[in-house]
Amino acid sequence: MKEAGYVEGENVTVDYRWAENQIDRLPELAGALVQRQVAVIVTAAPPAALAAKAATSKIPIVFGVGGDPIEVLLRASTGRVAI
Repeated sequence: MKEAGYVEGENVTVDYRWAENQIDRLPELAGALVQRQVAVIVTAAPPAALAAKAATSKIPIVFGVGGDPIEVLLRASTGRVAI
């Protein structure tokens, strides 16, 4: 991020959230991020990405999945997907 001009604490804030292995908490956590009007939501697993997708259609969601994002219902098509 630093190479792109972003320095945590100076011009960007990273707000970490964990569900602590309680998947049922994911919608609440995603909703809280949407309420804060964050610029982007980053997730590491499909359940968190799906919760974020359900919480907003306006905030970009960056996610890491080991499989096909279309198969896990994160994308309707491959349009605008960066790999």
